[in-house]
Amino acid sequence: MTPAKFSRRTWEVLGRSGALLVCLVIAVSTSHLDVARDGLLILLGVAVIASVTAQPVWLRYSVILGEAVAAALVVGLAAGPPEVYLPYLLAPALAGALNLRVLGLLTSLGVSTLTLIVVVFLKLNSAVQGSVVYLEIWLAVVVAVALTGLAIRYIRSRTASGNTDYATANRLLTSLRDVARQLPNGLDTVSLAETALERLSEAIDLSAAAVYVRTEGDALLPVATTANLADAWPASIDLGIWGQAWDTGVSVARSGSFSRPGHGVAAVIPLSLGGRRIGVIACEGSGELWEPAQLSAAQDIADDTALRIDTARLFAEVQALATAEERRRLSREIHDGVAQEVAALGFLVDAARASTADPVVSADLNRIRDELTRITTELRLSIFDLRSEMGTGMRLGEALAEYARSVGSASGLTVHLVLEETPARLPRSVEVELLRIAQEAITNTRKHAEARTLWVTLRVDPPNAYVRIADDGRGLTGRKGTDHFGLDVMRERSARIGALLTVRPRESGGTIVEATIGVSPKPNAQLP
Repeated sequence: MTPAKFSRRTWEVLGRSGALLVCLVIAVSTSHLDVARDGLLILLGVAVIASVTAQPVWLRYSVILGEAVAAALVVGLAAGPPEVYLPYLLAPALAGALNLRVLGLLTSLGVSTLTLIVVVFLKLNSAVQGSVVYLEIWLAVVVAVALTGLAIRYIRSRTASGNTDYATANRLLTSLRDVARQLPNGLDTVSLAETALERLSEAIDLSAAAVYVRTEGDALLPVATTANLADAWPASIDLGIWGQAWDTGVSVARSGSFSRPGHGVAAVIPLSLGGRRIGVIACEGSGELWEPAQLSAAQDIADDTALRIDTARLFAEVQALATAEERRRLSREIHDGVAQEVAALGFLVDAARASTADPVVSADLNRIRDELTRITTELRLSIFDLRSEMGTGMRLGEALAEYARSVGSASGLTVHLVLEETPARLPRSVEVELLRIAQEAITNTRKHAEARTLWVTLRVDPPNAYVRIADDGRGLTGRKGTDHFGLDVMRERSARIGALLTVRPRESGGTIVEATIGVSPKPNAQLP
């Protein structure tokens, strides 16, 4: 690692400057400055080009290897003795080590050495014998430096601290935080998909479009649509132009739109990242087929969007892990702190109630004891809420059923469950958000509705999903206190996964909370 006060780029510049200075000193001390001037100017130009090239990463690495080749050519072909230029070969080796550590060091040394060997043995003049001598010297230097680098790597691997993984994670998370703060659209999948549709609308003439992401079960889940598209079109990676675009990784267009097959045009543009498909963008228009140049521009937008969406999904996984850990931490603190203190107060009240003969004091203590019992129950349920999560391998229906039964048992609610899940699964992040929405709705029912019965319905057929929580309580207007915060949380979670959230009164009394992704359930579905 380089010292914190100098950046990697600064060390590269210092290394190249130092190597050029050594070359100049050798040229002056050996009285070869006049004859070696052109070679030194070439090395100066190579050093400047290599130093100003910073982005993208692949280009920077290519320039370092190109610098090693150019320096070796100067050593073997430029006018003047080779020893004048030989020290500069260490500059690209230093740059390679700074960027890729031992691998970069060895690669740079290997490229420069191979180039030098080729030049020396193809060089047909009287300087061949002298060049071979300097080649032998350089090979000795290469072997010494390579062995030193390997030794350092071995020593570091043997003496590495047990906190190496945490140190690496700390660096990566710090970089991720800094980058996320600078991104114009943040790292929200829905917002990024909506931005992509806006850019696409500016690039080509279309009437409607939707962005789909791939789920773990190879289904396509819609995450954003244009304003004039109420519901996304049914999509499958195995059918029609959807499957063609998915298999080939190339945009596919056809006559006939998705909404009206006999009119307009349609296209499916794959979202690809390094040969891996993460989703598609489907669009339709009312005019003629788009020109190849227009589809090419649309594909450029899709490629850029694929990187952004995949990054957002990775970030969401990191957030989910952090959120789960925070929920566990809070549950431990409540259990070991407030819950224990409330329980201790209950024992004190019990002792006071047993020692008093005054009926008025006894009645007051009874009311306090009842209130403490209620608070203890609420704390216990809150701890259960925090600890409830989808374990490894657990499906959404299983997690939701376990939660609903536990809450119903603790609060005296009669719970009716309807669970319909296909073998295919939604993305885990979507399942977690749907579970949290249902938990929030059930918690509101338990706290505010004064209900006796709870109906929980779940239907999952990716990319579609439907969650419904209904109760026979007092309804929205009759609930005690306020649950606006809970509704706001549910709305935020729904927006995060592109779900439609509705909260409405139940015809025979109570409240219904529904979260829908994709196609709504059939109108004739029998729901209480």
